[in-house]
Amino acid sequence: MTELLDRIGYICYVFSLVMFFQFLIYITVLLISYSHRKQTPKGKGSNFEWHFLVPCRDEEVVIGATIDYLYSNFDNSYIWVIDDASEDSTPQIVEDYAAKVGDDRVNVVRRFLPHAREGKAHALNYAWFKVRDSMAKRNVNFDKAVVCVIDADGRPSDNLLDVCASKDLFGNDRIGAVQVEVRMMNRDDEPPKKGTPAASKLLSAKTMKTLVRMQDIEFRQSISAMQMTRKHSESVSIGGNGQLTRMSALISIADEKGPWKGALLEDFELGIHLLLAGWHNAYTISAWVDQEALYSLSRFVHQRARWAQGTMQCAKYIPEILRSSRIWRLGSTEMIYFMLQPWLQVTATIAFPIALIWAMVKADFFVTLAGLEAANGMFISIFAAILIGMAEFGIFGIFYYFDAEPDVSPFQSYLWGCEYFIYNYLIYPIAWKAFLNLLKGESGWAKTVRNAETTEITTKYS
Repeated sequence: MTELLDRIGYICYVFSLVMFFQFLIYITVLLISYSHRKQTPKGKGSNFEWHFLVPCRDEEVVIGATIDYLYSNFDNSYIWVIDDASEDSTPQIVEDYAAKVGDDRVNVVRRFLPHAREGKAHALNYAWFKVRDSMAKRNVNFDKAVVCVIDADGRPSDNLLDVCASKDLFGNDRIGAVQVEVRMMNRDDEPPKKGTPAASKLLSAKTMKTLVRMQDIEFRQSISAMQMTRKHSESVSIGGNGQLTRMSALISIADEKGPWKGALLEDFELGIHLLLAGWHNAYTISAWVDQEALYSLSRFVHQRARWAQGTMQCAKYIPEILRSSRIWRLGSTEMIYFMLQPWLQVTATIAFPIALIWAMVKADFFVTLAGLEAANGMFISIFAAILIGMAEFGIFGIFYYFDAEPDVSPFQSYLWGCEYFIYNYLIYPIAWKAFLNLLKGESGWAKTVRNAETTEITTKYS
């Protein structure tokens, strides 16, 4: 038994070291990729027909302003609001707006119980068939038509269509989908006052503001860096907000239910199917979509656990990805690494404590290996890891200064980067929440509740 425990401790120790060094290498690669970021030249948006799909369930707080924004800023587009059996005035707001403008550019697609509230993928599929049929009746060229999924609070940049029509994006016939950068619209706003329904009872105003800032840095820096790295491996993924997909590409992967397959991370799943079908996905920082960051820690954890669980679900595609001749080996490696992340994070929370205890027990091993007492060696290693990690994430803060917040000091941005290093450790409890949901068979798809709302909305999908 002692030998078995010793072997387990050693394996956990080696696993911990490997995880630590691959993390440092991965962050270094991301920083290098991001340092070579380039702007995308504009094309001519009028060369394509654009359709905005806006999934909604009880979105009366934001939907009116969103429709008006899309209608006013994107002339060459159609807006399809997908009402998923809302119990508030969402469909009425859309219908009233459509009647006011008096043309066919604003449409509401209504779903009713018992066939509604099955999840975002099902809502998108339902509307997609209607959009496709409307195009077919007008003999629209599916290669020149693009579907753009926008959240109910989304605000795309006004150059979105011209940028995405460029020769590097939809102007290239091989590009099936484009993901634009995501930004947090309330990154500079003051959080709601304590006592309001939107405020988290557990967080101070300063902490809530920091949480919002971290979400902005996450999307604009590290996620953008991931996507730029994926350009080299040809494995760019698709996000839930600001995803644009060529209609012919969607048709090529659609089954009798539609192109979206129903995972909790339906956007990433869509990107997998496009790559498996031979399309290329692209990413740009030259156009973006603003969305609302969450002030509430509980809602944040709930949202991210759904994303992590969806990533775990997508692991079922690993064999198909490995067999595919259409996905470059570097790309398949990156995709599999991403899909395994939640599983590795759960494993790490078990392996790290075991490795720490084993190292303390095996003091003689460390004295022989490094000439240090075990405790001193571990403390030095932990301290070095924190310093290196903060230094690397601090560089993200410097990039953030140049790209997003030139009005603050570089030192402040560097501190934000260091705080982002700490923020990343939330992934461990989030991974466990996703894992436990998976074990319990919970497949609830919860709408991200707006900061001005108070009720969490959850539904099941099949």
